[in-house]
Amino acid sequence: MNVAREAGFFGWSLFIGDNKPYHARNFADQTKGDAFDPAKPINDSKYNTGARELPPAQPAMIYYPYAESPEFPQIGTGGRNAMAGPVFYHDDYNDSEHKLPAYYDGKFFFYDWMRDQIMAADLDETGYVTDFERFLPTTELLHPMDMMFSQNGELFILEYGRKWFARNNDARLIRIRYNSGNRAPVAKMEVAETIGGTPFQLTADASGSIDYDGDELDVTWLLNDQEIGKGMKLDKKITTNGAYTLAVVTDDGQGHAGRREIPLIVGNSVPEVTIELDGNRSFFYPGKSLTYNVKVTDVEDGDVDPKAITVSLDYLEGEDLVQIEQGHQVAGKGTAFSVGKSLVAGSDCKSCHLENEKNIGPSYQRVADKYRDRGDAVAYLSGKIIAGGGGVWGERVMAAHPDLERRDANQMAEYILSLAGPSPYAESRPARGTIKLDQHKAGTPGRYYLRASYTDKGSGDGLPRLTTTQVVVLCSPKLAADKFTSGKKVMAHHITAEDNPLGDDAFDVLVATGGGWASYGDFDLAGIKTIKVEIALAPGITSGGTIDVMAGHPTTGRKVATAGIKQGISTYGMNELYMKVTESTIGAEPLFFRFKAADGGAEAVLGAVLSFEFMREELTK
Repeated sequence: MNVAREAGFFGWSLFIGDNKPYHARNFADQTKGDAFDPAKPINDSKYNTGARELPPAQPAMIYYPYAESPEFPQIGTGGRNAMAGPVFYHDDYNDSEHKLPAYYDGKFFFYDWMRDQIMAADLDETGYVTDFERFLPTTELLHPMDMMFSQNGELFILEYGRKWFARNNDARLIRIRYNSGNRAPVAKMEVAETIGGTPFQLTADASGSIDYDGDELDVTWLLNDQEIGKGMKLDKKITTNGAYTLAVVTDDGQGHAGRREIPLIVGNSVPEVTIELDGNRSFFYPGKSLTYNVKVTDVEDGDVDPKAITVSLDYLEGEDLVQIEQGHQVAGKGTAFSVGKSLVAGSDCKSCHLENEKNIGPSYQRVADKYRDRGDAVAYLSGKIIAGGGGVWGERVMAAHPDLERRDANQMAEYILSLAGPSPYAESRPARGTIKLDQHKAGTPGRYYLRASYTDKGSGDGLPRLTTTQVVVLCSPKLAADKFTSGKKVMAHHITAEDNPLGDDAFDVLVATGGGWASYGDFDLAGIKTIKVEIALAPGITSGGTIDVMAGHPTTGRKVATAGIKQGISTYGMNELYMKVTESTIGAEPLFFRFKAADGGAEAVLGAVLSFEFMREELTK
């Protein structure tokens, strides 16, 4: 980190830090020459089109290594990627009540992408840093990559997300706003059930509500804005069918209150849908078939005709796929429908439409009820979404969305129509059967989605019919290691063909650092005997070590497999490591790959992992 107070040479790429010199290198014969002189830098590169002798190098203002810095110990240890942010000037935001306090006036904000920390630095009259301290040290950051102050003095931070070169679901823009007085409490509540038959036992808890100033909270419960209880916990019986809104209001007695709402449906129970499978519930294998049996129970409907159950099997290629929730989903959150609902939620549709209530436009439920039985319902509604229109639901005109792709509009229409149950024209597999899994291609990532849903008959009283969907996701038994969904002290890294020391192709790896772990979600180990690991070791970079597979938690979970690899001449390059599975999971459980480097250093790298493969054969090596 440096400050340019005048024109000059700031060192790179002949020097680093406080003018620590690099050596000249002859890349033709790989020989090393003398160290460059910061007092008289000479650039003899054949690509140099400017001055040969450069001005004296200016040392960095703030610099630090991977290890602890003697000069700047408050920066800690680890990977490093320093980035410069803005300087805060308190008087620039006189009209804002949310600007930072005067304490930060004139402070320079800088941050580190790798270490996930922000520093606030004092500057002298020349713009040179004299001291600095952590800013928001308890806030978890996800690789900050840019920041700026808004016109109101609020700090906006753009975060990249945990993975490198990926579509990070955890990438985000966060806003930091300062409250100079008493802060409003944050109302939170947990509700045991939000949908059920009559009588309905409503049990709720607001104990998770927070007041950051420590004020005692007065808690009030409202049902359709009518008070029904006081105190942190609520236990009330509802005997009348209907759609309700439950709200909790937390008052701090200082003029501030927090409120949280959740919708309730009373008078119609949620259908229960289960999918029974023969064998493993997480992976598919070439040449194998899938045998399934779907069972449905519904309190109000009684015996359910198997023909009323909709079953589908989809195969989607790719690794950056929408995360499909497994288990019971209400109102059609299946494969295509989850994408459609996300698109609707992210659009401007919510300005005029609500799911079950009339707004400026009709509710989605009314639209679904009107068009569900049309054979061209999806095409008709998607056309309306793109082109706009009016006259069907009144005089108001619906805005057009000409930039929306037809595929996305179709998925939005499918979600809306799902609220009225399955289409009478939808093709369905039988509720029980065997399916040959033959849509995948060798070497191409993808997943099978077995989806079973049932829409009940409803109960009148203006309540929506309820659709419950159960989804089972089967993925390839070979997982790309760099596609982890969560992790600690691990990094996804792309190696170009030019930088590949092992061949001529580009590839992606997980850089496994000692003390770190990576998770890829929940998996069923039924029938799995071995987990094969593809891992590369390199002299001077990796150290080898041990990999443990933990079920349930990365540190306190059950160890279900383990294996180690020693660094040496025989293991340089690509290796196959076989981990014997010693204990199965209880259904699908979260699995964590935990790494321990042979070199116990804080940043020691065990190796570069390419893949994990779940195998039904017992193999050792």
